[in-house]
Amino acid sequence: MKYGYLILRTNGKIELVSSNLADFSLKELQDGINCDTIHIVQGRVTDMLLVIDDEGKLQGKPINPIATLLYQPEYDFIVGDVIVGTSWNADPYAEPDVYKMPLEMVKRYQAVLQGMIR
Repeated sequence: MKYGYLILRTNGKIELVSSNLADFSLKELQDGINCDTIHIVQGRVTDMLLVIDDEGKLQGKPINPIATLLYQPEYDFIVGDVIVGTSWNADPYAEPDVYKMPLEMVKRYQAVLQGMIR
C-alpha cells in the first residue's frame, strides 16, 4: 500500500509527499517543516493531526492561513510550514501518534484544500 502526507506551506502551496511507509521518522517531520522541535495538534477533522513548529511563533515565522483554518481553537493561529497526518490511536486519552495516510486519502484532502484557496 502507498502512503503519503501533505505539507502546507506558508506561501499557500500544498505539497503531496508519497511514501511506502506509514510511520514518520522524527527527522522526516523536522526536515519537512524546517524546524528543530515539533508539536502535534488536533485538526478540525476527526483523526487529522497537524505537525507544527513548536518554536515557530518565537522565531517570527509567517502565519499559515490554510493550517490555521484546519486548527481547532478559535482564538489561535498556526505559523510556519505544517505537515498534515492522521492518528490511528484508538485511545482518546493517549498522546497522539501521527502517521501517514493512505495515498488516496491524501489526494482527496489535497483536492479539497486546493478548492478552498481558489
